[in-house]
Amino acid sequence: SEQPGPNAQQAEAGSSRGQPIVRRFGEAGASRQAGHFLRVGSGAQKPSNNALHVASQGLKPAAPKGAQTANEGTAPKPTPNAAPKAASDAPAIERFAAPFDNPENRPLMAVILLPGNENEGATDALKLPFLVSFAVDASQAGATKRMQEIREAGREVLLLAPLPAGASPGDVEQAFQAYLDAVPQSVAAMDTPDAGFQGGRQVASQVAQILAAHGMGLVTYAKGLNPAAQMAERDGVPAALVFRVIDDDGRNRSAIKRFLDQAAFRAGQRSGVILVAHDRPETIAALLEWSLGSRAGKVALAPVSAALQAR
Repeated sequence: SEQPGPNAQQAEAGSSRGQPIVRRFGEAGASRQAGHFLRVGSGAQKPSNNALHVASQGLKPAAPKGAQTANEGTAPKPTPNAAPKAASDAPAIERFAAPFDNPENRPLMAVILLPGNENEGATDALKLPFLVSFAVDASQAGATKRMQEIREAGREVLLLAPLPAGASPGDVEQAFQAYLDAVPQSVAAMDTPDAGFQGGRQVASQVAQILAAHGMGLVTYAKGLNPAAQMAERDGVPAALVFRVIDDDGRNRSAIKRFLDQAAFRAGQRSGVILVAHDRPETIAALLEWSLGSRAGKVALAPVSAALQAR
């Protein structure tokens, strides 16, 4: 499994907490026309310059003069309600995968969006004209409804599974039982930024065994000897370490786009780079703008299932 780049930073937990399902573990934009694509809150920068067609109407972004179009190097926009063509007994990473095609065999780069802070304003990230994947906090009320919204939009879901420090293998099993009931259509489990899955070999082994039994992948953060990645490899679970969190510490869109450039370069060296970001207006604006640039044409923005299985 790949170690993150030297400047890799861990993200803050991006979601506000509601009532946890397992209580014991509970303890703008790229253009002026995109202004109604991003419902920007009072704390976010308003969209400006270089028109994009409204993604919510299913249109492709209009590239500025001299720039490549967004679909050069990115996956085609998924069709809402499109069902993955996988057998009912296929592993979850295939059964709940978003339709994806990469005819030019470009290096894969996946972006996972963590829940954003409601105070920063809501976005229409589900209507982005390229593929991103969404982590759903399975410990929160409303997790099942959020999963259904994402799946109906033709996108992939990861089960965000918070575990407390010092959890035993029995605690892990009990937590995942509730989490999988809440977010059953997940292609993979997503660790929290404090790398709870990496809390020791026993915990890591239990997580890997659960995911292997359900045919799911694993995404975690680098920590120590990365026992979760080791156990996943042992049990045949597609797994990867997060390469970078691109928008932590409130980074603006210019900084986010620089990190996207660096990740695209890394993907050219090894396909299947996975990035983490937050579902907030500034980040969505940066992704839209970056998708029009030349560097985006060198990679395919892929769902996380494709990135995990490409490694």
